[in-house]
Amino acid sequence: MAGAIPPLPTNRLRTGPEESPRKDDQRRQRIHDDDNDNNNNRDRGIYGNRRTDHVYDIRRDDYNRDIGRNNNYSLINLAKLYTDEQKYSGDNDTFDYKFNIFLDLCERTDVPPDIHIKAFPTMLKGAALNYYYTSCKSNPKITILDDLCENIRSYFEGLAHERNMLLKWNAISLRNIITKNPGKSIEESLQILIQELRNTQHGLGKDLRQESFFFNKVLTACQDHPACSLACVRPVMTVTGLINDLRSSIVIYEKTKNYD
Repeated sequence: MAGAIPPLPTNRLRTGPEESPRKDDQRRQRIHDDDNDNNNNRDRGIYGNRRTDHVYDIRRDDYNRDIGRNNNYSLINLAKLYTDEQKYSGDNDTFDYKFNIFLDLCERTDVPPDIHIKAFPTMLKGAALNYYYTSCKSNPKITILDDLCENIRSYFEGLAHERNMLLKWNAISLRNIITKNPGKSIEESLQILIQELRNTQHGLGKDLRQESFFFNKVLTACQDHPACSLACVRPVMTVTGLINDLRSSIVIYEKTKNYD
């Protein structure tokens, strides 16, 4: 019939060129391979392929080298900062006091706690340093810092050490200090006395490390010298106040002596 509308085609409309069976198979294989890769990556994590694993290992090695280099710089700075007086000798010395100095200097030079045992020999000198290298460094039972400290402390310090330090403490007096330092003034000798008492007290038993015990010792160590008589008659009840009064008494005594 003229002018009739043709029927719609029964086959589906195509939006693009028809793929060949071979290309269609290749596309499905790629999708399958991608799915397998995604599953493997989920199992292995974000660094799941060899390339990223290799990059991660390189970055980790660089980081470890930087840490090692920084630690070496810290150890060098620690050795430079130390003075001979701050080191532990083992002879009439106090380990706990010198170890506290060691920890403070480690913190100031950024020495991390995990290498404190490596830095430990820096705080030693004399007999203590010799004992460390002959008996501690190669000892397989000493693997941590606490064991090392206990070993050295027990070797050099104990009841006999405390008794010796107490004898030294009792023998300290201002007259003895002046005799040992003939070129020093009385006021300078007083300062030496105070410093020597402080250092010696660290080696006494814990019950003798009180400030009241230190106060009484300063008073008895100075009261038999005429330069300190004014301060010792009616002393104040604090260590700082007593030391200030002793200095004032010494100044007055020396002025009076020069005037005479």
